[in-house]
Amino acid sequence: MKILIIDRIKLFQQMIASELDKTEVEYLFTSSGTGALAMLKKEVLDLICLPLFLDDMEGLELCHTIREIEQYNNTPIILMTADNTPELMQKSLQAGVTDIFDKQNINALITFILGLSQEKLQLKGKVLYVEDSKSQRLCLLSILENQGLEVDSFASGEAAWAQFQVSTYDLVITDIVLEGSMSGISLSNYIRNSEGDKSNTPILALTAFDSNCRRIGLFSLGINEYLEKPVIAKEIIFRVKTMIERQQLLNALNIEKKHANRANQVKTKFLANMSHELRTPLHGILSFSNFGIKDSEELAVGEQKSSRYLKYFQRIHSSGERLLLLVNDLLDISKLDAGGLNLKYVKQDLCKVMRGCLAEQEMRIHDLKIKVHTILEEPCIGEFDVNYITQVLTNLLSNALKFTPDNQSIYIKICKETINNTPSLCFIISDEGVGIPEGELESVFDRFIQSSKTQTDLGGTGLGLAICDEIIKLHHGKIWAEHNKPEGAVFKFIIPV
Repeated sequence: MKILIIDRIKLFQQMIASELDKTEVEYLFTSSGTGALAMLKKEVLDLICLPLFLDDMEGLELCHTIREIEQYNNTPIILMTADNTPELMQKSLQAGVTDIFDKQNINALITFILGLSQEKLQLKGKVLYVEDSKSQRLCLLSILENQGLEVDSFASGEAAWAQFQVSTYDLVITDIVLEGSMSGISLSNYIRNSEGDKSNTPILALTAFDSNCRRIGLFSLGINEYLEKPVIAKEIIFRVKTMIERQQLLNALNIEKKHANRANQVKTKFLANMSHELRTPLHGILSFSNFGIKDSEELAVGEQKSSRYLKYFQRIHSSGERLLLLVNDLLDISKLDAGGLNLKYVKQDLCKVMRGCLAEQEMRIHDLKIKVHTILEEPCIGEFDVNYITQVLTNLLSNALKFTPDNQSIYIKICKETINNTPSLCFIISDEGVGIPEGELESVFDRFIQSSKTQTDLGGTGLGLAICDEIIKLHHGKIWAEHNKPEGAVFKFIIPV
């Protein structure tokens, strides 16, 4: 890349030179407008920087003169001045200035120059180009190949479509009107209806007819960009560069996504296998600890050694149950990730299911001296998977018991509601425990996340609510948390009848 910097102040030239010497950008200096015009006849320049005032002419006058040279119609021209006002901006744009930079902020100008030099680097990519006019096809083909692109060019849509099916491209450029039975529009339709990622290949359409109706029609067909003929070389280069870079970034993201999905599948399979392998010895540990507890209880109560063994077995059993809970949660998560939860919908009374959960927790409720108040509008009949909804109810009840202080209350309500014209079952459980901070009402349903107020020695895997969330979503319902006034937490879920 080669640039021309016009300025009468030697110190400014030296400052610019000291920065550009650190780059690979070629630069030329001149201190007058006439000198600049003379250089423009001899050199091919990619950027011109000029000041507002020169000794022999004004900067805007020079800019206007440069724009009259056909070769520099589209070359970026930067105005360097400290007088950056709306009035000057308007005059500058009218004269042909591309942008204005503060003369005192050399770093911003250098950054712009480096960015432009990057755009001048050759492109890497593969393009499918369709144009039935031989002269136009050869002209644009030369422009694209000079940018470093690999181009397959064809005169007909049929030939282009045949090649598209066996090759992968970063961009398709097609004329809309083509000789033969397949137009550019037909080709675009074939591409958009093809299988896999190739259907998302960006399409740049070339058309000699420009109107609002035509533009809307092209975009509705899935064409990403269009240019009116005759095309301007620099414009199509910038359009092609942007579209190819965007597509290559998208391709890279898709590849990373596939790698991540593959890794996630391996992780899911590992968790499932590990959970199954762990459950077998755990059940053995729990069974033998039960035998030990039973035998220790049958021995003479007064024997000190028997009492000590009983305590040991109880601790083994308690630890085994906690570990089994974690293993079961991991297994459920792995099943959810693998889409392995096969729901069996049966007609059931949600209130009856809730009473069963309360019966299972009856001893624990009694030991904690917690009062459970229920409002169950029986019957609340709906079609749902009894086992998984029971798991949700048990988890929400266990959490409420875990974090509610002794001698406090838990309130449970099940009722029928019509939500968005859909008959639904509504479940509400509220406690008088530590509650959930305002910013954590949603994050408590994330995996391995627990509320900052409940990260205690009471245990927990951080998976229970995440599993509940997934189960309710599979039932096409919704679960959420709220604050309980004056203290505590409320969990609600709804599922359609």
